Amino acid sequence: MPATATVTRRVTMTMPRHVSDMLDRKARQESVPLSKAILGMIEDAIEYAEEHHIWEEALERKRTCTGDLMEWDEFWKLAHEVPYNP
Repeated sequence: MPATATVTRRVTMTMPRHVSDMLDRKARQESVPLSKAILGMIEDAIEYAEEHHIWEEALERKRTCTGDLMEWDEFWKLAHEVPYNP
């Protein structure tokens, strides 16, 4: 079976009325089906979590920095000289 870019999942859940109303309003405002509105919110939440993780990583690196930093021009000079092999 070939791999596809998307997977369909059926999700059944009970939610508070105010949450359901908010999702309905969002779907109507965006003129999209309810499932697409929910998917958009999930994608936004994932992106927010990833950005938060990156921000926390940057703060940790700044906190633990010893002061031995490489200048940008030196970094790019080395980046062009060292082969990139992913």
